[in-house]
Amino acid sequence: MVAIPKAAVPCSRHGVSLGECRIYLARNNAAVKILGWPLLLLLAGCLGSYNRPIQLVSFVGPSYPETARLQKVEGTVIVRYDVTVEGVVHNVRVASAEPPGVFDDAALAAVRRWRYNAPILDGERQPVRNMESRVTFVLGNTEQYDEYE
Repeated sequence: MVAIPKAAVPCSRHGVSLGECRIYLARNNAAVKILGWPLLLLLAGCLGSYNRPIQLVSFVGPSYPETARLQKVEGTVIVRYDVTVEGVVHNVRVASAEPPGVFDDAALAAVRRWRYNAPILDGERQPVRNMESRVTFVLGNTEQYDEYE
């Protein structure tokens, strides 16, 4: 008998693991003759359809710029970046910022330290281009700690 390798990943199309999807085919293709082509198509769908969206696995928050904190300025930076198949963030750039130039460096530094599990499409890890994230700077309750500095 020829065994189709077992893998410990889910089959997104059918909601079962590939281990549950595996079938032992007799050398004379008796299983194909008995069970028919629909079963083989189901198996092919399981083997070729493992997909997973991109997942953020390590997040570093930004450091609040001291001058902005002292001036009580809040803002937002939209950051664009790419993610490699290893999950590393690169090509980080500012798409827009409000107020411009105040929080850019802090937002870029934080996003460069993020790590992802790259998305999987048909069982293969894929790079992602032009991801976009909003990094928001809000003072909130940090003012209560001013006297301890």
